Amino acid sequence: MKSLENNVLEPHIYDLIKEESRKYVTDTLMANGGSLKFEMKIQELVRKSFEAKGLELVTFSANLDFSDKVKAKIDSRNEVNTNVSVIDQQIIEQRKRNELAALKADENIILSRGITAQLLQQQFIEKWDGKTPIYGTMPVTLFKNTK
Repeated sequence: MKSLENNVLEPHIYDLIKEESRKYVTDTLMANGGSLKFEMKIQELVRKSFEAKGLELVTFSANLDFSDKVKAKIDSRNEVNTNVSVIDQQIIEQRKRNELAALKADENIILSRGITAQLLQQQFIEKWDGKTPIYGTMPVTLFKNTK
């Protein structure tokens, strides 16, 4: 039985895995449950193949493993994607800051249009406590002769 397993069944399983793996991209197998879907597909293929030969598949596990080179390449790509996402978020944030600054500048322009000499004089009068100011000068129009 061991000879059948080593010389016939394992090479056949290996061939099925190799053939099915050609339909997948390595990234897909390593991310988002891709390896689980792949293993389930392989298990179904092996089960059907064994049934066709009059054998029953009791247990099966593909135990996918990738070379360090493949893992490093995908890790590097994932790091780049993460960095790009961070930069995209920073760009969006800066655009929002720029929009806010522009809106504040527009608000200041609108407010400054409403400031007139009469308005400034009125505010000075409302806040004046009747004493001579220590700093600055009093509006000249307060002391004009109105005869």
